[in-house]
Parts: sequence; structure tokens; C-alpha cells
Amino acid sequence: MVWWSIVDTAGVEHGHPLNTASPSSCRYDDSSITTLDLHSNANITVDNLEFTGKCWAGGAAGAYLGSHGNNNIAENNYFHGWTYASSSTDDSHAMIGGGLSTSAYMLCTRNVFDGPTPRSAQPQAKLRDLPFTTPAAR
Repeated sequence: MVWWSIVDTAGVEHGHPLNTASPSSCRYDDSSITTLDLHSNANITVDNLEFTGKCWAGGAAGAYLGSHGNNNIAENNYFHGWTYASSSTDDSHAMIGGGLSTSAYMLCTRNVFDGPTPRSAQPQAKLRDLPFTTPAAR
């Protein structure tokens, strides 16, 4: 098993302050940025990370976490604090996205998706383009 730490604080900060309303612009436009992209690598576990502060001002083409490989796992992660600028052309930015084939899978379990407040003013979490496998009911 290979083990490494992405950042010492076990968090991925995009540099945007947490907002309760849509700002007029983003300090850094994350419209096409995927924060952690696993590309086509397989058998990777993303465990216990915090993703916060994503902001997009254009179309939504990125994600917090991206995967195109098989047998990857996203577990115990906290996705929160995203927002989009009032100038954004798309409010459907993915929190976890990718382009897996139908024979590949990514297990997503025990993750928390908690968008900005008020919830009615901002988009909620979206999982896009991934055939998901869920653990058996206990």
C-alpha cells in the first residue's frame, strides 16, 4: 500500500471566503478546475479530506474530486463552502465528477456534502457522470 499526505492539514482550500450569497465575482475562478483529479489511475482511496471554498464564475466544467479510473474510493470526506458568482452561466458544478466506463466504478461512502447557507440561494451537491457502487445496507 502506498500512503502519502496531500497537505499537512488534511484539507483542500480554494482561497475563497465562505459566503452566504452569490458574490459578484470569484477571487479565483474554479469554473474548469478539478481540485483533486485522479485521472485514469486505479485503486486509489481518498479518505478524510476537507474540500472547501470552491467558487465558479462561468460554466461548470470542474469538480472538487475527479476520477476516470476503476476501483477508486472516496470516503469520510467533507465537501462544503462552495458558491458561484452572480455572473455564472451554470449552477450545476459537480462535487465529484468523472467519465467512467460502465464496467468501472467508484465507491463513495460516508462523505458529507454541505453547501452554503442559505440553501435556497446556492446549488446543492451534485454527483455527475459516475456509475456509483454503494455499500450493502447494514
